[in-house]
Amino acid sequence: MVKSVSPGLQPSVSLPRGLDELLSFLVMLIWPSYSALSGFLCLWMPITVEKEDPSTLLFKRIVLAPVYAVLFLLSLPLALCAIPVRCLLSFMKKPYRYSVQKMDHTQFEEDILMKHLSSPTGLASYEFGIATGNVCLLGEFVARINNLKDSGHRATSIGERIVVDQLHYGRDAKSVCGLDGSATGKNHTHVKAAKQEVGFVGGLVTHFPRLDFVCLQEVADWSYNKLLRKELHKVFPYILHDVGVWSVKTNYFMYNSGLMLASRHPVLDVDFKCYPRSVSQCLLISKGLLMVKVLIGEETDSRRQVGYVYTSHLQAYQGQEPVLLSQLDNIVEWTAEFRKKTADSRDVVLFDVLCGDFNFDNMSPGDKVNRDHRLFDVYLDPCRIQSGQDEPWSVGTEFKQIFMHESMAMTPESLKLSLADPVLRHRYIVDADIEEQSMDTLVNVKLRTDKHGNIVTFPEAGMRRIDYVMSRKDTPMDITKLQFVTRLASLSDHVPVAMTFKAKV
Repeated sequence: MVKSVSPGLQPSVSLPRGLDELLSFLVMLIWPSYSALSGFLCLWMPITVEKEDPSTLLFKRIVLAPVYAVLFLLSLPLALCAIPVRCLLSFMKKPYRYSVQKMDHTQFEEDILMKHLSSPTGLASYEFGIATGNVCLLGEFVARINNLKDSGHRATSIGERIVVDQLHYGRDAKSVCGLDGSATGKNHTHVKAAKQEVGFVGGLVTHFPRLDFVCLQEVADWSYNKLLRKELHKVFPYILHDVGVWSVKTNYFMYNSGLMLASRHPVLDVDFKCYPRSVSQCLLISKGLLMVKVLIGEETDSRRQVGYVYTSHLQAYQGQEPVLLSQLDNIVEWTAEFRKKTADSRDVVLFDVLCGDFNFDNMSPGDKVNRDHRLFDVYLDPCRIQSGQDEPWSVGTEFKQIFMHESMAMTPESLKLSLADPVLRHRYIVDADIEEQSMDTLVNVKLRTDKHGNIVTFPEAGMRRIDYVMSRKDTPMDITKLQFVTRLASLSDHVPVAMTFKAKV
């Protein structure tokens, strides 16, 4: 059930209605050939569990390869006609779509939320939550490069798990709004941080806390985007998706940025900028920075509470090219410009949060130049003690893909136990000892063992933390929790990160 929109940015399509429908029609014409090609390629890109059954794999290749080949050839003429028109229309397309859909219960929750957040008393007790995660929902054959399969099933399951956690932690209106101070989730066996003297908790949890914002990366495939949005809209009325700039220069008309932001709060302003510098496979992706200003509450006509959320996915496998440094420069400049451009005399800015998959960590020798970037003078990373040193409760967030289908990494509970154990964490998570980012150092990695073949551990074992949630230092917030969430075990090759905080009012 779609209802009227709260104050803020109006729901928009990327083109005028008729042209948008034409673009969707063109995508449907391309889809059969794309799906057939993807299915054919997938037969030759088995994941680790499929390699264990070579006879079934051979049977599928013999039977299905000719079928996919014929379907591809039959549907190719339609695609060849549609692709040039789609590319031309892309020049007229906005760099995002804004979807607004409110179910009865989300409208009820939002009405209560807006009522309480319009007063300083209610706002002071309200805990905001934000999570970020790379979910690898590119094409099916691309996901298999990361040792993942069944992307359609994963898209639905990812959305379901996030939504179930939100419904579980928000059973009634009071806890939905977090106004009783107790809607913090069942955080089993917290690892308490050195910051505990100010009420800070960090560590591993099996469920997402209550979230106001969900920022996802690699939601680039059209069909998986739709499946995921269908689930997230059950809790989050406002979703920005299909984010990116299409051109030969930015992505060769291939993949969008893959960024998606789901929110409980209406969007006031939004912008997306594509990074001017990329290399290797990222040349096919419109990677950039999604910048969003949200409406939190309105007290009077002359005063309103707002927040800023930025999310991005930076260059992967840069090798010897200093692309990440360039993109970090862009983030510092663009976030400042967006704040200035969207400033309003009525605004009381409650928070400014930057999150995403940054593809570098705070400990690896090869990442020193990145972690010393001036971005960290602007934004606070709660997991970081100093450059080169993380908090003792911090863990890595990038899987060693070859091992992630083992039983100890397949469920939220078993993965939590594995990440809490230094030896198992070394087995399942990439180590923070990277000298140079490449496929060999990040994907084709080997375990360290002693002369008897036993896995050995070391300080950097399983500590490559590349997914960040950070707060802007000149917009202070009370951060109460920073958690590594194992809820998406078996569905992604990243460990999501969630931050809970209060606005200083």
